[in-house]
Amino acid sequence: MTSHARRLKVTRERARKTLEEVALFVGINVPSYYDLENVDEEMFIAVSLKDLNRICDFLGMTGTALCVEEQPDPFPRISHGDLINKIFNYLEMQKMTVEEFENEVGFEIRESLRHPEALGDWNVDCLRFVCEKIGVDWRVALP
Repeated sequence: MTSHARRLKVTRERARKTLEEVALFVGINVPSYYDLENVDEEMFIAVSLKDLNRICDFLGMTGTALCVEEQPDPFPRISHGDLINKIFNYLEMQKMTVEEFENEVGFEIRESLRHPEALGDWNVDCLRFVCEKIGVDWRVALP
């Protein structure tokens, strides 16, 4: 099994981009980008979904390709709006407040419920924990 960090590094090398080029494009420092390629869990906590998407776009790949080793064809996808609707449905079914949900997943998501574009500010761990709670495969919600 190939790690996420290794896939990122191999993809960057195939695209013939330097660490510095990717970091500059995304707007992060080089040591931070280096960690993304060398520490597997770093991608889940250190960058936003928006930045992860920018990295993938720059390297000509998708977030799904980066995070899913074997993808069925076609790989199912879900929009941010659909994900927000699923969260609201879950809250309603569980008779749970947003605050209670936030406490259970360990992340503040209230702003994203009002403005789905703010979901891009989440990191991958937030996406993973929220999706796990509502019964959605987090990989289908990657940008």
